[in-house]
Amino acid sequence: MDSWVNPALTAAIVSALVTGAGWFVSIWQNRNNDKIRRAEKVRDVTIAIAAEITHNIDRFPYPELDIDAHCRDIVARITQDHGFTPLVPRYRPVLVFEQIIGTIEILPHDIIGPALAYYKSEYALQLFVEDLRSDAYKQRDASTKARMYEDYIVMIKDAIDKGNIAHQSVKRYLEERYEITLAGQHKAPIADSNRKTKINNPDEDQSF
Repeated sequence: MDSWVNPALTAAIVSALVTGAGWFVSIWQNRNNDKIRRAEKVRDVTIAIAAEITHNIDRFPYPELDIDAHCRDIVARITQDHGFTPLVPRYRPVLVFEQIIGTIEILPHDIIGPALAYYKSEYALQLFVEDLRSDAYKQRDASTKARMYEDYIVMIKDAIDKGNIAHQSVKRYLEERYEITLAGQHKAPIADSNRKTKINNPDEDQSF
């Protein structure tokens, strides 16, 4: 009896150990695959955010444009011609951020803060643009129109500054974590007498 039980018990123990080892290996492989997929998702989301920030900032025509001179020209036209209302183009939505906002917690904290600060400024600018395109804005007095347009330019600069900070955070993370190199940051437009102004024809309702 003992000669039969001992081999059977040994076989059962070996089988249990093999099964247990296989179970642990399976768990390890699943966790490793989850880590790989998570890292790939973080990488893809980070690259998408960087691309959207670059695209959004590039819509502002600089360095060819002296944005401060442009603002002065528009404000002067509003003040001199009370019937003039600057034409502000419809704002482009931030599509990438709207797609990933539900999973933004997967990003590193060093990216989340600057990214949220940037997109907050973008949403504020988007809402303000709707005000500048409204009939209510057209009906306002000249001084109010001028002040609102000056605020619009300030908000553009703020979006560019925060976009550059967020872009640099994303760029640094991608280089350190994935060895992916992105293009350099943009510079916020500043006054420069050698740059062109937006207004070339005083009869055109030009704006950003």
